[in-house]
Amino acid sequence: MKIKTGAIIFLLSALMFAACSEDEGTEDATKKKTYVAVGQEGVIMLSDNGLNWIRVESPVSSTLYGAAWNGRYFCAAGQDAAIVRSPDGINWTVVTTTSTANTLSDIETFNGTFCAVGYDGVIITSEDDGETWINVANPAVTTSIYEICRTGSYWYAGGAEGKMLRSENAVSWSQIASPTGVGIMCLSARGNDLIMIDINNYVYLSENNGSSFTAHNIDKPFFLATAIASNGSNIVLNGFENVAGGRIYTSIDIANWTLAWEDTNDRHLALDLIWDDNRFIGAGAYGSLVISNADASVWNYYNMAITEDIEAIIMK
Repeated sequence: MKIKTGAIIFLLSALMFAACSEDEGTEDATKKKTYVAVGQEGVIMLSDNGLNWIRVESPVSSTLYGAAWNGRYFCAAGQDAAIVRSPDGINWTVVTTTSTANTLSDIETFNGTFCAVGYDGVIITSEDDGETWINVANPAVTTSIYEICRTGSYWYAGGAEGKMLRSENAVSWSQIASPTGVGIMCLSARGNDLIMIDINNYVYLSENNGSSFTAHNIDKPFFLATAIASNGSNIVLNGFENVAGGRIYTSIDIANWTLAWEDTNDRHLALDLIWDDNRFIGAGAYGSLVISNADASVWNYYNMAITEDIEAIIMK
């Protein structure tokens, strides 16, 4: 599933990214799917194999930080409450909403419902494929929410100061005890379990609906995580070291991490990661792509041949 990293926008907006080039690789295209990637200045990219991408016309110039597919429509959200939707990934329309003017940092879907989160604790939902939105009353937090994730029986949201929220229906939210007091960088699912990473490089795993967490330090002093994904067994963590160089680590237990890929050219920063039933795909700075084999032991670098940063990648 999609992993969102809106915290990078809020916490690391001053970063300068190194330009990317393409490695030769041997990754074969898998069966046809539809992949959508969105990002800086409203860029929208489309692919049927995750390797070869085309730019499609975007109706907005605002940066899009998150995207989701609810089974009928793609929906993407971002800067200054920008929301766009599409039934096919090709034709996109702007959604005008009065529910908020705040920047939206992430969006998730479950059972047809879209839910987006963002600045100042805003939470908005849509029950009609992203056409209309309502602002959900959120008395629990007023700090910015960076991430939203659905796993097991609950929706989870997390963000600044380690604040965490939980909901059964994406409408009524309550604050839950957080294992951290610093910014939450990533939220993701491993089956029905919740995985979380904070800015201090602690990885947290909850196997009981967020009631308690097991914590482990990644123990990489100069590493900052930007995205995480799981296929149920392997957990893949992407980030960068010393501001520039991309790194990918893998684990099966969140306690022990193995370096699976290192960008020696200091050019790659993936801002999102997905598992597409066959491999992991990461997308990020300057249209960079990293694609793995099935067990995440081998990775190849590619590029979308664009200059914009990709903030989110999804698949239907």
